[in-house]
Amino acid sequence: MTRIDMLTSELHELVAPVLPHAGTDKQLPELGVVRIEARDGVLHAIATDRYTLAASRHMLGDQVDDFTLTIDRVDAAGILRLFRFTKNEDPELRIIVDQMPMPSDSGSSLLGLGIRIDGPDGKRLVLHDRAYDIPTPLDTWRHILAAAMNRPLTPVTPAVGMAGWAMGKWAKSTGKGEYAALFAGPPAETGQSSAPMLVIIGDRVAGLWAQAGMPGGDHTDLLEGSLWRKDLAGVEGEDPSSFMAPPPAAPLGEQEAPDPGADRELLVQAAELVISTQFASPSMLQRKLKVGFAKAAQLMELLEGFLVVGPVEGSRARDVLARPFDLDVVVAKIRAGEVAE
Repeated sequence: MTRIDMLTSELHELVAPVLPHAGTDKQLPELGVVRIEARDGVLHAIATDRYTLAASRHMLGDQVDDFTLTIDRVDAAGILRLFRFTKNEDPELRIIVDQMPMPSDSGSSLLGLGIRIDGPDGKRLVLHDRAYDIPTPLDTWRHILAAAMNRPLTPVTPAVGMAGWAMGKWAKSTGKGEYAALFAGPPAETGQSSAPMLVIIGDRVAGLWAQAGMPGGDHTDLLEGSLWRKDLAGVEGEDPSSFMAPPPAAPLGEQEAPDPGADRELLVQAAELVISTQFASPSMLQRKLKVGFAKAAQLMELLEGFLVVGPVEGSRARDVLARPFDLDVVVAKIRAGEVAE
């Protein structure tokens, strides 16, 4: 018997990222599963539909016996629905992997590998191993992923075909505030224009993403014949780098006060907008102050130095720390260049 104690949030972080990648093709039922594996003190969940493959990991506090268990994707989704957590309540679950009685039409008592999940509120879910005898990529997922991680990396081709439905899968695998890094490799076989992309989401999730069937070549015809080029003909554009966000701000204690020659009045206007609306995003400042995105992002970083807004958290708007009654004090500090300590 193997026992694992983990928080409900940890179970979600293990299963939820891979669940979107489990196959849904009725002709390939052997892919409509999530595999759970324990090896060398690490618990993994893996799923694939042959176009994407995702694996997640969770470090176990205690050494447990190695095991491999396969559950149906519908059952995996049921785990996430039955066992829930909130910001204020994250129950600890007891997970048992052992030989358990199997349902039988004959009424005889048969034992098979299963998993039982018990919650502190009395909720219990028992699932049985659904492993198929048909070989699938799940059998060799470690070798497949290791080969992608150890291959030479190459620059991404001029055009990479990515199906929208597959992009949605990886979006669901990426947690709040996380970024998915994509790594290109050389063609796996002669005649292929590219190999599957390696996807890394921190130390939590890794996988492969087969690109859509793009033909070989440099794909310049996709631009030369583009109707967008026709729409934008004769329009002089800005340098694309001007829309790039500035590098992350230094830690609060290391930030410097605005340069005396800087446009402090523009920063005052930004502070007044953010504090009065209690909403903070570069795009809002860009619209209201009629400035470029890079300038708006810079203003937001300066406001963080004055404790008007909190740090960046992914793509969502920043938290507003200053309240309307703080406005006069904040404006005075900005004009005096007094960065908060």
